[in-house]
Amino acid sequence: MADTPIKYIVKEKSLIGNELFEAGAEVELPEGTLPAENLEPTCARGEAKYQEYLASNAARIAKMKEQYADSATGDAVVLSKLIAAAVTEALATQNAEAAALTARIAELEAQAKAAADQKSLA
Repeated sequence: MADTPIKYIVKEKSLIGNELFEAGAEVELPEGTLPAENLEPTCARGEAKYQEYLASNAARIAKMKEQYADSATGDAVVLSKLIAAAVTEALATQNAEAAALTARIAELEAQAKAAADQKSLA
């Protein structure tokens, strides 16, 4: 029985195994393949495979929620505020570095001018 192909009815136009199927078409999935929501099982084995798919999909979603529970990526407003804060901080750091560099250049120019003035006096 396990070697008997499992057939499904396509619920909506779908790309299955690099082939396009119209709604209502009957398809066979390779052994070990789980059907998704776009396929309706036609037998008990197919229904069992579909329930296996639902369980595995629920587990995958739960794992993703667990992994990203503390992430702001799900909240666009929070994410945009975090990005704005990071950009503001980076610009402030860059501006402080530029100001320090400008001050150092002015200091070196003053030293060079003073050295040139002393050389011209000697």
